[in-house]
Amino acid sequence: MSIDRPTSPDADSATTMKIGLFSGEFADPANESSFRKDHLHGDARRLVATLAFGGLLYPVFGVSDVVYLGWTRSALVMILLRCIVLVSALMVAVRVHRSPEESYNYSLVTGVEIVAMSVFLMVCIVVPDQLSTHNLQFAILSLAMFIFIPNRVVHATAVVGVASLVYIGLGLSPIRGGPTLGFEEVMTIGVIVAVGAATSATLSRARREEFVAFVEQQRARQALETEIEQRALLQNELEYLANHDALTDLLNRRSFFEESEREFSKGRRTGHPVSVLVIDADEFKRINDLFGHHTGDEAIKIIARQAKLSLRSDDVLGRVGGEEFAVVMPGTSLGLAHEVASRLRERIADAVIDHPDGPVRLTVSIGATECKLWEETIQDSLQRADAAMYEAKEAGRNRVVGV
Repeated sequence: MSIDRPTSPDADSATTMKIGLFSGEFADPANESSFRKDHLHGDARRLVATLAFGGLLYPVFGVSDVVYLGWTRSALVMILLRCIVLVSALMVAVRVHRSPEESYNYSLVTGVEIVAMSVFLMVCIVVPDQLSTHNLQFAILSLAMFIFIPNRVVHATAVVGVASLVYIGLGLSPIRGGPTLGFEEVMTIGVIVAVGAATSATLSRARREEFVAFVEQQRARQALETEIEQRALLQNELEYLANHDALTDLLNRRSFFEESEREFSKGRRTGHPVSVLVIDADEFKRINDLFGHHTGDEAIKIIARQAKLSLRSDDVLGRVGGEEFAVVMPGTSLGLAHEVASRLRERIADAVIDHPDGPVRLTVSIGATECKLWEETIQDSLQRADAAMYEAKEAGRNRVVGV
């Protein structure tokens, strides 16, 4: 199960990071909730194991009852009481196994602890003379409640504290016989409770401090990853800006020639034809002078946009001058290049630029040629296409000339 990491603890807030000295829990409920969600399944597994083992261990001590009392009614009652603890522990263990969230149901788990301690105290009343066995059972029960059952410092201390007072009271004023607990035993019980509570609180604090460190580490890692991503994006943006024209997003002159050289070399290797187009806006200076540079920029964008729509993704399109564009078309003969150029010319001529003084129309002249791959360079081919473009202008503009 995936657990969302908390946005807190906030490194700038001492309150959210504060951990209770005795409770061993975060003072901030949001942080405590995040910690429990993160540790939910681990704590649930630990609680199930403790309940199962502790519940099974409880009847084992019934052997001493049988040895002491024999197969009497009292011994059978003691065994029955111990089995009640076993059944209670196993029922809660099954419930937690099915619903791990129940591991933080304090009333449920505390109920099992109360039943276990109550049965222990009843055994002490019925069999008061087994001091060593009782002391051992009390120590095991207390340490189990403090150490092995997670996140229950306050509740465990309350249950063990009350049980220890009753146990000491029974020991000092037993129902049968003289006092069975001496000063050393009473001190030992007190030490067990104090050390158990302190150990439980320390372990609880340590787990949360580790959680805080882990969250801070995650936050630092995420911040580093974000910075790396931002730097990568910036690097990509810089590379894009270095290779593309800012106004049209087409390849700039340098990048266009680099890509064109690769396509030219590929055509030589494969023997497939390569054609080039040179596109130039007609009377572009007049458009700038009459309608302003903003309209001139719109005219350049229209040429770029219509060229993108008319060409294939494999074609190399670039802005090589102010109002001049060039195209390298791999796998394309002169006849096909002429057809594509004619469609492009028509699309540009049909486009309209909105202007307060009225619509502005734009035309282009296009020169086309098929490259002589084994006789010339890409620059030579472009020069021939450029010459054809000028022929189109001299012939009246808004046309395509192929050579």
